[in-house]
Amino acid sequence: MDQYTMMDILGKAFADGEIDALRPLMAAECDYASQYANKSFSGASEILSNMESVHKNIDETCAYTYKVIELESVLANGLTLADLDNQAGTHPCRYGLLLYQYGSDYPVAVVACMIDLYEKFRSIWLSRDTSKFNETFYGEELGPDSPDDLPSTVVPLTTHDRHVNEMRSSFAGQKWDKTVDTADGIYIWRKADEYAKQWLSEQGYSVLESQIFDDCIGYRCNRKGYIYTIFMYAYGQKKTSQLDGDFCSKLAKEPFAENSIILILYLNVDRYMAGAEIKYRVRNYCGSDTHSPEFWHLKEVNGSYLFEYYPRKEMMDQTWQFMYAFNREDTDIYDCIITDDNPSIEGDPKYSGAFMNSAFYGMLRTMHREYGDMKLGYVRYNDVVYSSVPYIEGLGFFSWSSFHATDRMHSMVRHPFDGGDRKVAEFIKTEQREPDDLFAYIPKLINAVPLAPVPTERFAVKLFFDNGECKKYVLPIPTESEHEEVLSYRGHVFTDNIWASVSVIPRHESRYKGYPECGPAIVFKNEFLIAGTRCYMESVPYSEPELTDEIVYADEKHQIRKIWKWNVNSLYEDGETGLLKVLISGQAFNWYGKSVFASIEGKRLTSLTFDIIDSFQEDLARVAINGHGYGFVDKDMKFVVPMKYDQADDFREGKAKVQLGDKWLCVDPNGCELEIGGRIRQDNYQEVGDYSEGMCRVSTLKLRFMDLAYHSDYDQIAGTWGFVNESGEEVIPPQYIYATDFENGIAIVAKGKWTIDPKWDNKYNQGRYWTEEELWGAIDKDGNEVIPFIFDEIKHFFDRSDMFMAHYGGWKDGHWGVVDCKGNWLAEPTFEGFSYETWKDRILFYAEDPDATGDDLPMGIYDLAQKKVLFEPQFLDVTFRDNGDMEVEVFDEELGRTIEKIIDPSGKERFKSIYSSIYTWHDPYEVVIRDKDGTRHGLIDKEGNEILPCIYDVPWNGFYHEQQRICFVENGKQGMKDYDGNIIIPAIYHEIHGRKDPYLTVRVGEKDSYKEGLITYDGKTVIEANHSRIGWCSDHKHFFCCADGRCEMYVVEDCAAMP
Repeated sequence: MDQYTMMDILGKAFADGEIDALRPLMAAECDYASQYANKSFSGASEILSNMESVHKNIDETCAYTYKVIELESVLANGLTLADLDNQAGTHPCRYGLLLYQYGSDYPVAVVACMIDLYEKFRSIWLSRDTSKFNETFYGEELGPDSPDDLPSTVVPLTTHDRHVNEMRSSFAGQKWDKTVDTADGIYIWRKADEYAKQWLSEQGYSVLESQIFDDCIGYRCNRKGYIYTIFMYAYGQKKTSQLDGDFCSKLAKEPFAENSIILILYLNVDRYMAGAEIKYRVRNYCGSDTHSPEFWHLKEVNGSYLFEYYPRKEMMDQTWQFMYAFNREDTDIYDCIITDDNPSIEGDPKYSGAFMNSAFYGMLRTMHREYGDMKLGYVRYNDVVYSSVPYIEGLGFFSWSSFHATDRMHSMVRHPFDGGDRKVAEFIKTEQREPDDLFAYIPKLINAVPLAPVPTERFAVKLFFDNGECKKYVLPIPTESEHEEVLSYRGHVFTDNIWASVSVIPRHESRYKGYPECGPAIVFKNEFLIAGTRCYMESVPYSEPELTDEIVYADEKHQIRKIWKWNVNSLYEDGETGLLKVLISGQAFNWYGKSVFASIEGKRLTSLTFDIIDSFQEDLARVAINGHGYGFVDKDMKFVVPMKYDQADDFREGKAKVQLGDKWLCVDPNGCELEIGGRIRQDNYQEVGDYSEGMCRVSTLKLRFMDLAYHSDYDQIAGTWGFVNESGEEVIPPQYIYATDFENGIAIVAKGKWTIDPKWDNKYNQGRYWTEEELWGAIDKDGNEVIPFIFDEIKHFFDRSDMFMAHYGGWKDGHWGVVDCKGNWLAEPTFEGFSYETWKDRILFYAEDPDATGDDLPMGIYDLAQKKVLFEPQFLDVTFRDNGDMEVEVFDEELGRTIEKIIDPSGKERFKSIYSSIYTWHDPYEVVIRDKDGTRHGLIDKEGNEILPCIYDVPWNGFYHEQQRICFVENGKQGMKDYDGNIIIPAIYHEIHGRKDPYLTVRVGEKDSYKEGLITYDGKTVIEANHSRIGWCSDHKHFFCCADGRCEMYVVEDCAAMP
């Protein structure tokens, strides 16, 4: 297969999840590394499984698109493909991919591949390395800095730092007690920028873009749906500017800050000597190590700009909310913002002491009726930063503390305007009041339906509002108490029966004496009530499929009926159970989305909404909810393993590896825990594998690819390995530098000793591991040697556990042979190398070492039973077929190009072939000729008889033999012809993407902005092409359409089977 087609197939695997076409193109030992996702995998099965999982867990908003390119066209200046060739026995693919996501014009990565001697992918590399590729990547869209674009006080922040002298000298006022090396240029802005980005992320601010200004750096951010512009100032030993509202008022006019909340962040960068080493620490504007940085809101008050202390929006909103409740004496609003546990107020001018609980609310009512409404003021003590506070004329202003976890107010204090004991420097009064429509967004509660108790949500209720919203409210009881039959909450007794008595009342009396009547509430037969306003503010959206019964298409043979619709982002069918994974919100089935399971018939299977759901493995699915942890559910949504673990892997051989604190455990399908390694070894294990044949690999040393000082095909199994048994007992102590899982009763392992390679152990590296000796062998489950440790290396063949390829005699003079499970030679060590492919007793071998040359090497075939060579090396590729035939690739001298042909065990051709490729995975065979005249496709039967001549320019898998149709391309669009050449469907589609008889999935639009629909083989529209994705379920009857936050399920019904 030509390399362009190979890359196109790889692109479709990323973009469309077409894994099956990629599978035969992957070398078994293929490596995969992604700088974009910061992940690496080894082995074709693991890579394909990961790609399949990633594709299932993304929706149209973050789906991949791709472009096939000539790799040299994007290489950095001076580099060639040869500079990427870093693996023996491989060569770089001429073509690569630009991989895109989120609809961006910038790629997320360049995909480069190494091809092995058999023209298969040996490594796949997703790179964002700008030293190798001349590309601007998504998230790094800012172009290279120009000196003309930079203020003289700010050093460039890109990787192309120029360290110009003007920038070094701009902080000439920064004096240091000791001389330090300034070769890195001005340190302040670079260090402050690094810190600011990290700190903003920790505070929940997502940086969308940044820009350098004359004396600061701006960050455009998003936090919980609100847009902020944060301007960061920084100084070293001496403040370069005295910031205040007037100084920063110019920032309000910056286009960069348009339509956003403007915040100021002021940092101190301390550079100091620790012995001979230069170190840095970033602190708040006071230079304090004990207090975190803080935000100041640039705000215009009474015609002038000032700094308003801005801890976070939730606390700022409390001021308005409290004023709203106070001025209207609305205890429903008080109930939403003030703690349930002993709220207090002190500082009343007439009464000493603190007033708590009902007296707290009584005092607020008294203040309002004696002194009037609250207004907004600003208080400043001994700094330039003000705090916004509510005040009452003639009484004073108010402050309070808030619980961070709940954002509820407590411990309120009334202050006189002069501050009392803490003198006020300035108090600014305004006439500003809270907006009248502050809570206008809250709809009216009209109905409530109790939900069945589930773990972590013992008492939950489904709420309906007059604007059509449906939400779920959960009574906040401690998780450890939820299993008790009778619980107490705020002085009321609750049971499942009491919770099920929930109803809605239109009005209710305030629980505090003297306050006016309140709005709707839910009430229970124990007389406990919760205000509708609180229910709305503390609930989360809840949705279920809406059942429908609508015929959307019908002909003489079939009809299509829409059976339900649901306002969700996407859904996927679980391959093991047939259940649906439903993405309710967000972008993926992980911490970036909210998900649930549902049935294909349209039933939500649990009221829980998960932060993570995985596909089922061994009848169980891994799930997680933030704040609770990981657990496992069965297909009936019963928790067989509770959600309490910090980490969890899928089930394998009846066990799942989990982590609880610093302990590694295994759990079984009954939730029983097994501690791995016991108490003696527990703290020493840095890595734990999965169970295989009742044994689990454990290592006291965790190594990854970058930890090794040399290239190794075995970085995934490098460490210091031993094994524990099914009881969790360590039966084979950690001692092997490489170890594979047990298979067929034995594990291939290697003896040796790790050392730190001195040339990698310096101030720029943490050290790289090296071993001078590797002795490979195999052990049984008791640790006994079953294959002697005399081999340079032992490798597995594909899907074989009864024999291994083994190198013997040293790497200089030794050779490869084949051994059985006891180390006996099945083929003497006389070979230069083997392929991983086998069929019964036949193996493929090379006449030269495939790792020592980058050329295409011919393969021969050796028969282990007959102990003889069946075919000398002559085949460029070999694929064994189940009937004993072989598909082989050879160079045809007469045609002057390579061809594929099918031969029997004796070497006789089944039919005369002139074809470059023969695709035998479906009947009839699709064949391809590639030569100087281009690429043409045709069809033949199993005997080689021509069905369609090899003259057609069709897309991948473009023949529809049962329907006698051919997909053709015209002016970049696709259509359909019959075998006689008659146009059945004109070439109007971007792609005829797939088929599920009797319908075709089509795409309209362009490569990066298409919509999907369904048509018949005659071109009749079945489902309009206005959906982002159409997916068929495994029963081949149901399919779903997703578009714009809505998914619909359809069923195809046979008219003949209908009454």
